[in-house]
Amino acid sequence: RAALRSIEQKYPDVPVADIWSLAAVVAIEAMGGPAVTWKPGRTDHPPHKQCPSGRLPAATSGPAQLRTTFQRMGLADREIVALSGGHTVGRCHRGVSGFDGAWTDNPTVFDNSYYKELLANGIGTSKPGQVFLPSDDALLQDEVFRAHVEMYAKDQGAFFEDFAAVLHKVQEFGVVRTKAKKKKVEEVAYVPELAPSRGLSATYEAVHEWLWNTIKEKKCGSLLIRLAWSDAATYDVFTRSGGPHGCMREGTGEAEHEANRGLDNARAILAPVLQRFEGKVGTADVWTLAAVTAVEAMGGPRINWK
Repeated sequence: RAALRSIEQKYPDVPVADIWSLAAVVAIEAMGGPAVTWKPGRTDHPPHKQCPSGRLPAATSGPAQLRTTFQRMGLADREIVALSGGHTVGRCHRGVSGFDGAWTDNPTVFDNSYYKELLANGIGTSKPGQVFLPSDDALLQDEVFRAHVEMYAKDQGAFFEDFAAVLHKVQEFGVVRTKAKKKKVEEVAYVPELAPSRGLSATYEAVHEWLWNTIKEKKCGSLLIRLAWSDAATYDVFTRSGGPHGCMREGTGEAEHEANRGLDNARAILAPVLQRFEGKVGTADVWTLAAVTAVEAMGGPRINWK
C-alpha cells in the first residue's frame, strides 16, 4: 500500500481499487507473465462497509479448507490451482506469515516454475532458502488438484491462459459499473492506452504489449518499420534467398550496407524483448511484429500477422 500511495495522492479521483488491480496485472506482465484483461470502474467502499476478517485462505489450509474458501468465491478446482500459481513470484516473510523464503529460484520471473518446484520437492519438503506452505502441499495431497499441477508444470501456455482468465474473474467480483462512473474513470490520465489484443499466444501477446508501449514511449515506430522493410527487401524471387528472416542482424554483410545505416538503433531498441523471451520467440518474428504494431500504434491499419 505504501508503494502505491504516491499514485493515489497524485490521482485522488481514481478509485484505490482500480489502482491496486491495475498494478497487479501490470506487475504480472512486467515479470514475463500473461496479459490479463483489465478495465476501470471499481468503487471504493467506505470503512463501515468493509468485509469481515478471516475470509482469505490460510497458509495452513488443507484441500478441504481450500475448496471451502475458494468455492465461496465461485471458483472451480482448476481455477484454484491456476490462481495458486501466483506463488511463482514473491516470497514469505517470517514477521508477516510466520514462514520465510521464496517458492522458486527466480521469484521475480512469472512462469510455471512454482508447479515444477512443487512436484520436484514433494509433500513437506523444500530446498534450503525455499518454502512451501501446507496450502501448497494440499495441491499434491488431493488427486484432482494434483492433476492440474502436473498439467501446468508441463504446459506453461495452459497455465498462463488459465491464470489470466481466473485473475480477471477475481478482479471483477462484485464490480458494478454505471456509465457515469465509467466515463469519469476513463477520463483520468493514469489509464494507459493498452495494446489491442491480436489473439496470439500468451507469449506473443506479451511481446506485442511490450512493443506497443515501447513505440508509444520512444516514438520509434518509423525506425522499426524500416528495419522490417529492409530485412524483407533482401528477398530474391529467383534464388528464393533473403527475405524477412533476420538478415539484418549485426555482423552480416547486408546489415553493414550503406543503405542500412542507423538500423543498429532499431536492433538495440528490440534487444531487451528478445532477451526477455529468449528461446520462445524468433528474431524475425519480433522484427515483423514490431513493424505491424508500429503501423497500428501510429494510427495506420491493422495488418494481419502470424
